Amino acid sequence: MAPAATSSVSLALQPDDHTASFVELRLTDQSAETKPKRIEVTLTSPDGTSKTRTLRKGRHATFFGTKENAVARLYHTPAREILNGEKDPAFLTLAFAPTTSQKPDETLAQSGLWTISIRNTSSAAMDLSMQVQREDSPFGRNTGARQAYFDDADTRAWNENLRDYSGIAPTSALMNEGSNSAFSTVSHDNVHTVGAAIVRHHEVAPANYTAQGANWSGGAPDASAIAETGRTTAGVLAAGTFANGTARLSGTSAAAATYTRHLVQPVDTTQISENFDRLGTICVLENPSIKDQSRVSPPLTV
Repeated sequence: MAPAATSSVSLALQPDDHTASFVELRLTDQSAETKPKRIEVTLTSPDGTSKTRTLRKGRHATFFGTKENAVARLYHTPAREILNGEKDPAFLTLAFAPTTSQKPDETLAQSGLWTISIRNTSSAAMDLSMQVQREDSPFGRNTGARQAYFDDADTRAWNENLRDYSGIAPTSALMNEGSNSAFSTVSHDNVHTVGAAIVRHHEVAPANYTAQGANWSGGAPDASAIAETGRTTAGVLAAGTFANGTARLSGTSAAAATYTRHLVQPVDTTQISENFDRLGTICVLENPSIKDQSRVSPPLTV
């Protein structure tokens, strides 16, 4: 973002969300000479009301609501040391109240599209990312959360693989880069980050749901493993826990299990020459527990 430039994106707060929503605004490594206090934030509510704030180190400001009952608030978190010299740079957080509640007196945010506009008030260019912090939960827990998400006019582009309008146009402010989990940023010899691959007809490709790393988000996967044999995401037929039992497994969790087995009992792999940010440097092509490997290709270089 050039000096004095402005960029905007919409945040959709869903109705019936019982939990708060959070957006982090972070400068990437390319912005080492700039500070979050040089970011001017304008927040526009679904009804068209706008307010603008800038923050200094360690401060916070209320956009909508009151000090005691905030609807939307901006926080500045100073840089801090996490562990053994590792530092977390300063960043801004936008926090929103729930959109519904069982308590009659609780302050609520209006559901719908909130526009977040960022202006660079410094004299240097900055590279800024905005990230929605995941707040919904996996099966087995009921927090009443509904995941907020970014939206803009170019997020409904044609997806050639899925044959639908789930793609993101190059002109969109949204991107898949940096969608990897925070857990994947752990750096340790015994920690492996694994992507999910489609292996079919002499081709290895990223599964549609596998995340994409970025230099500023902790890097890319170390490796990948078969999780699908087609774009329909049916999963791979794996051995069940009972005699002659089978089950369909897919997702990065299935890929991680296959890669873990490979570490103990090595099987065929292939070197990856593209899509490193989703597949890593090698892909495990098979798992002896997987039934019906007839559609899986022999080792090759892609």
